[in-house]
Amino acid sequence: MIRPQARIVGIDDGPFEHRPRAPVLVAGVLMRGGGRVDGVVTTRVLRDGFGATRAVARMLSTGRLAGQAQAVLIDGVAVGGFNVIDLPRLAEELEVPVIAVMRRAPDLEAVRRAIQRTTQPERRWRMIQAAGAIERAGKMCFQVAGASTSDARQILEVATAGSEYPEALRLAHMIAGAIVTGTSRGRP
Repeated sequence: MIRPQARIVGIDDGPFEHRPRAPVLVAGVLMRGGGRVDGVVTTRVLRDGFGATRAVARMLSTGRLAGQAQAVLIDGVAVGGFNVIDLPRLAEELEVPVIAVMRRAPDLEAVRRAIQRTTQPERRWRMIQAAGAIERAGKMCFQVAGASTSDARQILEVATAGSEYPEALRLAHMIAGAIVTGTSRGRP
């Protein structure tokens, strides 16, 4: 059972150039439940690279926010295009549940075709599959590592605090966008 004031981190990437190996800003927002912001952290990864799992783990395990997250929410299973996050590995390293949240179910066949245009597509596909089954919670879909499906639904309920999407993810999206472009816009 997760408490209503649990510390939950939302992670999203900012806008990035659509050229190979372009740098991509990734922001993390630590919140108590769906309300108070307790911290913001950033890191960088490469577009369509393979370092996102390591970068996010380092971002959340060092510095001021080290060890504070009780759950991690990621906007989708990848950042910076197809820099896929290994959900089970990240959950194991951080010792907290990691949930990839999506507004709608992805078209997995379209994803599989798209990753064929990247390096090591089969490796990326295995990481996407390792993220687990796509489940539903309200209007969202999710994949979870490090917790049961029912625990993930409870975490999402706390993180949304009455809205349709986790506030930590919405803020991470806005912050990353503002840092990169000078202003925030859109929704994750």
